[in-house]
Amino acid sequence: MADRFPSGSIHSMADADTALSGAAAERHEIEARYIAEEQACLPNFFTTSCIQKAKERRRIALAALRPIEIEANAFKRKARVAERDQALAERLEKDERQRRERESRMLAAEPAATAGDAEERSQKAQATDAPASEKSQPPTVKRQKAEDPISAEKRAANIAAYEKKKREALERQQKVAQRKAEKEQKRKEKQAEAGNPG
Repeated sequence: MADRFPSGSIHSMADADTALSGAAAERHEIEARYIAEEQACLPNFFTTSCIQKAKERRRIALAALRPIEIEANAFKRKARVAERDQALAERLEKDERQRRERESRMLAAEPAATAGDAEERSQKAQATDAPASEKSQPPTVKRQKAEDPISAEKRAANIAAYEKKKREALERQQKVAQRKAEKEQKRKEKQAEAGNPG
C-alpha cells in the first residue's frame, strides 16, 4: 500500500478516497491474518511467544498504513476547509453586492423624497393660508417624516454592524489560514526529521 501512495502523492479527493478505501481493505486483511495466526498459535507449546510475534507483525503492518490514512484525511480536511472558505467568500461578496444595490436604491429614492419635501413645504405654506388643508393631510405622512431620521440612523448602524462582522470574519479566516500554514510547516519539519535521523 505504501508503494502505491508514497508520502505527498495524494493530490485530489479521488486519490484521498482511493487511499482510504485501500487502507481500510488492507487493515481488514491484516486483522484477518492476525486472527488466523493467533488461532494457529494456540496448539503450540509456546503459545504466548507465538502470539506476541503475530501481534508485532500486525503492529508493523498497521503502522505502515497510518501515514497514508493521516495524509488522505488531512487532504480531505484541507479540501473541505477550502470549500468552506470559498463559500464564505462568495457569500460575503454577494452580501456586499446586495448592500451596494440597496444603498444605490436608497440614494436613488432620496431625490424623490427631497422633491416630496419641497411639495410638503409648499402645502404647509398654503396651509397657513387655509388651515383646513392641513387637517386633510393624512397622519401617515407626518409619521413617516418623523421616522425618517431614525430609520436613516438605524440603516447607518446596521451597515456599520455588517461591515464590522465582515471584517471580523476576514480576520478569522486569516488567522485560520495562518494556523494551518504553521501546522503544515511543523508537519513538514517533523517529516524531514523523521526521514533524516541524526
